[in-house]
Amino acid sequence: MRRLSPLNRGPWLAVLVGLGVLVGLGRPGAAQELQIDAPSFSVDRATETYRYADARIRLGSLQLDAQQITISRPERTLSASGRVRFRDGAVVGTADRVSLDLNTGTGTLYLVSLYQAEDGYYLSGAEIRREGNGIYVATDCRFSTCEPRMGGWALGAGHIEYRPGSYGIATDATLRVGDVPIFWFPFVAWPTVTERTTGVLPPELTVQDSSLPRLNIGTRLAVPVFIALGPDHDLTLTPEIIDRRGPALGTEYAYAFVPGQRGLLRLWNISEAHPRSFRYENDILTPGEAEGEPRKLSRYLYEWSHNQPLGARGRMVLRAEGSSDGQVFREYERIKEYSPYRVEQGTLSYQWDWVQASLSADRQAEFTSESIYADAESFTDQAIRPVLLPRLRATLGKRLFSAVPLTLQADTSATRFTTEEGLSGLVTTVTPSVGLPLTLLPGLEFRPTLQRHFVDYSALVEREADTPEVELDAEGRMQDEYALELRYSLSRVFPLDGGPWSDIKHILRPRLLRIALDEV
Repeated sequence: MRRLSPLNRGPWLAVLVGLGVLVGLGRPGAAQELQIDAPSFSVDRATETYRYADARIRLGSLQLDAQQITISRPERTLSASGRVRFRDGAVVGTADRVSLDLNTGTGTLYLVSLYQAEDGYYLSGAEIRREGNGIYVATDCRFSTCEPRMGGWALGAGHIEYRPGSYGIATDATLRVGDVPIFWFPFVAWPTVTERTTGVLPPELTVQDSSLPRLNIGTRLAVPVFIALGPDHDLTLTPEIIDRRGPALGTEYAYAFVPGQRGLLRLWNISEAHPRSFRYENDILTPGEAEGEPRKLSRYLYEWSHNQPLGARGRMVLRAEGSSDGQVFREYERIKEYSPYRVEQGTLSYQWDWVQASLSADRQAEFTSESIYADAESFTDQAIRPVLLPRLRATLGKRLFSAVPLTLQADTSATRFTTEEGLSGLVTTVTPSVGLPLTLLPGLEFRPTLQRHFVDYSALVEREADTPEVELDAEGRMQDEYALELRYSLSRVFPLDGGPWSDIKHILRPRLLRIALDEV
């Protein structure tokens, strides 16, 4: 293949000079650089028209291949036809034919299908115009995350302005699943990467079938709506239609009001439209629960996480998670390995130059079973565990003999507990430790550590109302732990000539650890 560009020299000097004029004339900065690769071409000197067969052109960020490309020098236009394929930055696509203005790079694509891999969006239509700055404007078009020939959901619109890596705007849009119209929007906007814009996000269509009736919920269609409340918080509402359960609503509120803060509150609820039968739940119900009349259920789940700095060295972390019953996460979130519980946690931490301290508390309660009937009445408070004492970790900043690092640590905690048997009490632990990590050879580390566990246990037995409580004798114990650890890292880089498997790095970290426990 011969490369034809203004920089080439050879027997086609006259033609190349003409092509150089084509890409170099005009207002300063107006014409974009044009490069052409083609095995053959012809020229009509009367009209100054150049025709290339099986050619590839590069015009700014646009690369285009076609069976035939025609360039008119006086009009500074380009037309391509026959198996047109193109790439424009992150956008790739195909078209029946293309016409472009060589000065500005704008033009029209006919019978075109675009795809952006970063966002997974497809945009197709009979006519799409390429504007400046990578903007595409389409009329009578189709927008979706599903391939055009695969069906699924699609947004058919009379007009779409699509900005890759920014946002898209559609007017007179109809949401369809297959060929069935679902909802009409006079105006839709969806953010992609950089700009926060209120609008509808891509719909989510899933099908969940199971041989267990309690997990067989069928087709789910969710249409998230993003609401930009401000630069530091936003709200996403996600109405859903679940064909075997009824309508549901998800709410997600994200915020970051101060630098370094991250918060997310998520709620999801459904009032199931069809009664649930006990006999469909009998694979997990206890004999006492597997009785009763069918009833409709109101289900919900919630999650909250909050993380923010406290001053220059402190941090606060809060978390809460729970659900209406022990089965809602498995049914609707498709979480197979899930232990049903409710939990609230909070941690305050601060770090000085030589010590880090944290104060944490958590409350956790478990459902009696994973059944949907393990509701609030059968929800038991197995343990309340506020950590009353701070957890401390201290490391000396000096080295012994200017070479040996010495690490001193101390962990303290106190746990308040209650049980169904009427037993309550307090467990206090203190664990000081000393470590001496040594680097013997490059990649070889020796880590001897010594720590002692101090555990104190006191309990109280709760009696009937007319009987005084009985305090049990406190128990204490100590345990020494010796650990000798040897670590060695082996790594090797295998450079290759190229391809996806170049510069493979293999790392092996053999570890030899011996721990001895002695009761004191």
